Parts: sequence; structure tokens; C-alpha cells
Amino acid sequence: MDKLIISGQGFPGANEYLAFAESSSHDQINAIVRAIGDNVIFDGVVDDNGNTSAGWIIYNNEILPFEASETGETVVIIETVTEAAYDTSQTGNFNQILPVWKNRKAKFGDPGDAGVVASFDFGTLNRIRTVKTLDGLLEQATEEILGLNEIATQDETNDNDNDTHVITPKKLNARKATTERRGVVELVTNQEAINGVDDERAVTIAALKAAGYLITRVSQGTIILENQINSNINNSNDWTKNYGFIYPPIGFTIEHLVGVSMSFNFVGFSDYLEDNEEMWMKHQIDGDKVRVIAQVNKNDRNTKINYTAIWQK
Repeated sequence: MDKLIISGQGFPGANEYLAFAESSSHDQINAIVRAIGDNVIFDGVVDDNGNTSAGWIIYNNEILPFEASETGETVVIIETVTEAAYDTSQTGNFNQILPVWKNRKAKFGDPGDAGVVASFDFGTLNRIRTVKTLDGLLEQATEEILGLNEIATQDETNDNDNDTHVITPKKLNARKATTERRGVVELVTNQEAINGVDDERAVTIAALKAAGYLITRVSQGTIILENQINSNINNSNDWTKNYGFIYPPIGFTIEHLVGVSMSFNFVGFSDYLEDNEEMWMKHQIDGDKVRVIAQVNKNDRNTKINYTAIWQK
């Protein structure tokens, strides 16, 4: 904050020094006025059986003292200008009367009174309540009511039974997750995941992979073979007959296939089976999928194959 420093007698008074004295507090006061608000009573001005006490108001962004007066409806602003003799010619002759300062105050009165430069209705002013007063007026905040609330302690934050105090981000961050409650957890490093001894921090998928753990998916289903032939000829090397496909599950590719197991689900026969009938099935990698072929002698309908495939990544 700016401050005028007068170090002793013989101060070289000049207009610019007086301007500095005024401006050194002017900006700070204006900032306070803006923070308080306009057209408000912020001290005193209380009616007592028809007489209003002195105090302070802000009207039209100006701080004004309010003079004790008989209570009325109209507030007037009275300006009193003090004059003095100036030596404008600097000849030692103080012969020019000019203003040197003015005083402004507010009070109840008549707009026609002497010195009145402005007037307004008293109802224009709003009284500012102190924080203590507001604290007594506001209710405890709830889900339905906007009001005051207290900050939860760390112990209250850690518990699950307090529903009246609010939690700050700092206290929420200090609420550690346990097996009994939800909360904040730290992530283990890859090495800690490999060590496998930390029972307080969380592990990510990347850390699991770094520790050697694999994501395993088991897919199961039934496929109906296509291009069915009715023949007793052994077609075990013909991958274009009696075939079907097994596809990787979402998130996996054919490179993640560990193994596949298959069994017959349905076979339709055109004749009685004899002791020397053949039954077989085979599979191989076919690009991004598994191709399956199967045949049973005297088979005359599309064969159904059950499968179980294991995928890891």
C-alpha cells in the first residue's frame, strides 16, 4: 500500500504531493467498496423510536458517513465546500478565494434543504449482514436445503457413517482403500508386482504382464461344418470339404491361441455303420482363424462340432 512519508518540518508542499496523499488510499478504498457492494448499509444506521443512529453507507459506489437524524423515507446527500484564499500569482497577495476541500454526508432530510446535491429513497439501501449473523440465520445444509456445513475431520472421512459434514479433496485423498471400505489406492510398480508381497496397493494390467501374468480367455461354442459331402472316401487332407471356422474372441488375435479341443456334437448317417467305419477331425491355422475339418463314413448331413479354445496374451 502506498504511503506518504513526511520526514520533518519544512516539507515542500505542492499539488502533486496532495494528489499522492489522496490517491494512496483511493484505489484501496474503491476495491473495498466493490467487494462490499453498492447501495448498502454496512455499519450503524439503526432506527430507535423514530430516530436513526449514525453509521456508514455506500451509495453510487461512494462511502458516505450517515449522520444521526430523525427517521424518514428520503435520504439526502449534503455537500459542504470549504474555501480559502489562494496566492495564485505567487506575489504574497492571497486575494483569490477558491475551494480547498469538500465534505459529503448522508442523512434523512428534504431534497430542498441547503447543500443537498442528491437524494434517494431509503428503501434503496440493503443492510449487509455480518458473517456471524449469517451463521445464525442459515440452516444446516442437507440434500434439500442450501446452507452451512462443517468440514469433516480425517477420522470422519475415513468412516462411512457421517453424512452431515463435507469432505475436502485433501482429506479424500488421504482416505486409503482397505478390504472394508472404498478409498484411494496407490499403484504398485512393475517390480513390486513381480515381488508379489504388497497387499495395500493396486496392480495394473501392464504391471501384471511385467510380472509374468497372462490374460487368459476361454472360448467355447458349436460350429456347423460347410460343404458337406456324402462319401466313404477318406478326405482327411481336403480342407475345402466339411469345414468350419473358430474365431478369436474380442481383444485377442490368432497369435494368442494356446490350444483347442474339439468333439462331435451331431452326425447324420445315411446307412447302418459297420465295424470298419472311419471318424476323424482335424484343425489348422488359417490366417486370422482356425479351420476345422471332420468326416464320418456314411455321413449325409452337416456335422456339428463342439470346441473349447484357450487364448492368452
